[in-house]
Amino acid sequence: MKRNIFILILLLISLHNLIANENKESDMIQAFYKLEFTLDSLQTNKTTVLTELLVYENESWFRSISRGIFDTVQYYGKQATRVYDPQQGQRMNYLINKNYISGDIRYYSPLKAIWQDYCYYDENEKALDWHLTSDTVIRNGISLQKATLDFGNRKWIAYFNPEIPINDGPYKFCGLPGLIFEIKDETETWKFTLLKLVRAKHGPFDHKFLCQAKQMDKVSFHKLERKLFDNNVQEMESRGEIRFKSAADRQRAIDRRKEKSKHYNNPIELLRW
Repeated sequence: MKRNIFILILLLISLHNLIANENKESDMIQAFYKLEFTLDSLQTNKTTVLTELLVYENESWFRSISRGIFDTVQYYGKQATRVYDPQQGQRMNYLINKNYISGDIRYYSPLKAIWQDYCYYDENEKALDWHLTSDTVIRNGISLQKATLDFGNRKWIAYFNPEIPINDGPYKFCGLPGLIFEIKDETETWKFTLLKLVRAKHGPFDHKFLCQAKQMDKVSFHKLERKLFDNNVQEMESRGEIRFKSAADRQRAIDRRKEKSKHYNNPIELLRW
């Protein structure tokens, strides 16, 4: 474990020189973040997901690694037959695009039956009103500066490195004068930790499969997302994916889903409507 941490430190320290000697052959930096979260605020067990931030010259894309595998399949034109699972959508089936020129943050996620059916909404980095502090911490030999943020009805604490000129981070978080190494909410039920930075030769992010995405406002988007999650049984039934032998079986399935939905009470943004 200590050896892995030491190797990681060397990789992170060398990134500054890597960026300083940037050349046209390498057009993308890939930041890997570990996400630890708890969907049920009454539970202590956490789910861990590996995510990635793809940093290009004028934009970035954030997604889970599993989401990236699916996107690669679509890039090569293979038919996607997997049915959208609302529970998975509530976790990490989204993509986030940040435009460094306009400051726009675009959130994509499938809200219909098949994964290719997407909706999106827009925000702007101006909504992230960071408070920079003079506090610093040393993590693995690297000095990080502390910043705080109120966002999504949560209080966030971030640690960033001003020496790495990437004003970005995981999820929607961006706009700090340096790369975010760690960010967590004050309850520590949501936490992103930088694991590794690599430079990769990669063409522009191909997002043709998002061209037909439907624009929505943020509140309507998440209302529909939650409705699909809560009414998973009825949605699957309407698509012909499940059938019940009796009305009693159907009601038991609906009741189980209602009970499961009660445990989804701690999303990353605590939206109110």
